[in-house]
Amino acid sequence: MLLIAVVLVATGLLMIKATHEEMVSFLVAFISSAIVLLASFRNYNSMVKRGVEAKSFVVDNRDTVERIDDPFDLYSEEEREYESEASLKEIIKAEKKALKKGKGSLKKRAKDSLYAFRPLRMLSYLILVLGFFYLLKHKSLVLSYYLSALIIPIVIVIFYLFIVGAQIEVEEEN
Repeated sequence: MLLIAVVLVATGLLMIKATHEEMVSFLVAFISSAIVLLASFRNYNSMVKRGVEAKSFVVDNRDTVERIDDPFDLYSEEEREYESEASLKEIIKAEKKALKKGKGSLKKRAKDSLYAFRPLRMLSYLILVLGFFYLLKHKSLVLSYYLSALIIPIVIVIFYLFIVGAQIEVEEEN
């Protein structure tokens, strides 16, 4: 919250000498960008909750060094015993079956891709586009203010996630 306040105060200080068109461009872009971010996070949150309920996430219990040394888990000892007793064709069939199992079905892929087209998310992008065209039609668009205001909510979220991630790591170490 402190970071958001600092950013808003800094942008407010920049707006002291701004014209009406510059302020309108900035506010329309900032608000529409914030709406897009909130809709995207809500969409992602619901996707993760449904995935957790369906238990579709795989937990990797390997330590950090093991993940770096073997990122694709090629040298695990679980299902590698069959190499000496099976023929080459059987090995290929087993590997193809494992790959198909990891891909998921077409129905699951379609369901996952529908999260990108949720109504709230589409509405937020519509607000962004309509705001841009409104400013363009009324000749109030100042592109430098508009683009800088689009970036500010994203930067706020990145710093917030970085700070929260650092706090979580500190808590895990203790």
